[in-house]
Amino acid sequence: MKTFSVCMSIILLSGCVSSQNGSNWQCSANGMINSSYSGGNTAMIHLSGYSRGGHYKVSKNEAGTVATGNTGNGTPFVCKKVN
Repeated sequence: MKTFSVCMSIILLSGCVSSQNGSNWQCSANGMINSSYSGGNTAMIHLSGYSRGGHYKVSKNEAGTVATGNTGNGTPFVCKKVN
């Protein structure tokens, strides 16, 4: 049972990777269950304690490789471009 709990914790804390034009994005946030970002103006972030995720505006750095934002409850998130 301990192994199952550890595995589920890893799954719940890991980010989601999505692709656009051959590029992948990996998002992270405290308490994140799931995420989806494809390089646009918003990212979908689903935090633990909520039945579903929401779409939140992002700001990209000048190079277009990092997108940051805040969820509705103020939790900051970061999505990084991974090749």
